[in-house]
Amino acid sequence: MPNYKIVAANIETDRDLILEIWRRNLSDVYRLEEKFDWQFRHNPGGDGQCWILEADGRAVGTTSLGLRRIQLGGEVVSAGIACDLAVDEAHRFLQPALILQKELLAAMHGSVRIAYGLPNPKGAAVMKRAGYREVFPVHRYGKALRVSPYMARNRRLAWSAPILGNMADFAYAAFLKLGERSNRSYTAQVFADFDKRFDDLWAREKPEHACLTVRDRRFLQWRYRDCPLHQYTALGLLTADQSRLLGYVIYYAEDDCAICADLFSASHDREIECLLSAWAFHARESGLTSMSAACSLPDAARRGLLRTGFTLRTAPVRSAPAGSQKQELSRTLLAHHRQSVDNGAMAGWYFTYGDQPY
Repeated sequence: MPNYKIVAANIETDRDLILEIWRRNLSDVYRLEEKFDWQFRHNPGGDGQCWILEADGRAVGTTSLGLRRIQLGGEVVSAGIACDLAVDEAHRFLQPALILQKELLAAMHGSVRIAYGLPNPKGAAVMKRAGYREVFPVHRYGKALRVSPYMARNRRLAWSAPILGNMADFAYAAFLKLGERSNRSYTAQVFADFDKRFDDLWAREKPEHACLTVRDRRFLQWRYRDCPLHQYTALGLLTADQSRLLGYVIYYAEDDCAICADLFSASHDREIECLLSAWAFHARESGLTSMSAACSLPDAARRGLLRTGFTLRTAPVRSAPAGSQKQELSRTLLAHHRQSVDNGAMAGWYFTYGDQPY
């Protein structure tokens, strides 16, 4: 058995070593240098923290915390997202991953009050053994915008897709519009930048939630405009005179699907439904075929998703049929925190895809 040792990395001097470990082990190595600098050097929440796993003196793994500012109750606290667990193949068994996670929790800076993650089932088992606790499930909601792609994939209908696909899409779009809400009191707009209206919305709405990531325009600019990994679109719902922002959806396109990174709005059913309807219209006009949102939201936002045609696509892990391989399972948010953190407030966390590290 190798002699394992954990070393706290220096973000500046150990950057190349960490990137080398990432290249050997991460499944997605797209723009790693830009990813590292964005997350750990230019983050408005603070410089990230990394740890290196050594086996007999050789660097064989790493794990990290990307920092966020979280409003928890009446105060803003520092939180870290557990990310970038990368271990060389010869050391991919329980002990190396477990000691990395335990060291992360033991050594995270005193100012960091919460560490959290949304791992896959295998990663969740390691994190729970290290001391993380389950907080809540994060479900995915989906909505189809066009039917022709599904016709093309269906063996019995594939022959008709080139002939009837456009007609079916037109009819389906007309059907969807019956359930989508529009109102002349509002207008929708795509934003190239995040202006003062986003700060005004944040200031108005933050008291309504027990726990959520700080969503001021400085954070939004860094998280979505400066991110090197995706091209995000920010769609806002405004009053008719465009003086006041009522809510927004931020999303990116992947495999013809509009994937929601953030949804933030006043908790009024009419405004939420108008915002989601505007997103559906914009995504459909952009040629996308489906929409997806993985989140844990307040009741009003969940009602809005269901009323505008989204359906729940995941089930809790514990309720999945035994041996089922086709059932899409929800993931569970795991967190570790200091005793001064309010458990009840964390259970009501307003959590969206953008609260993940990348």
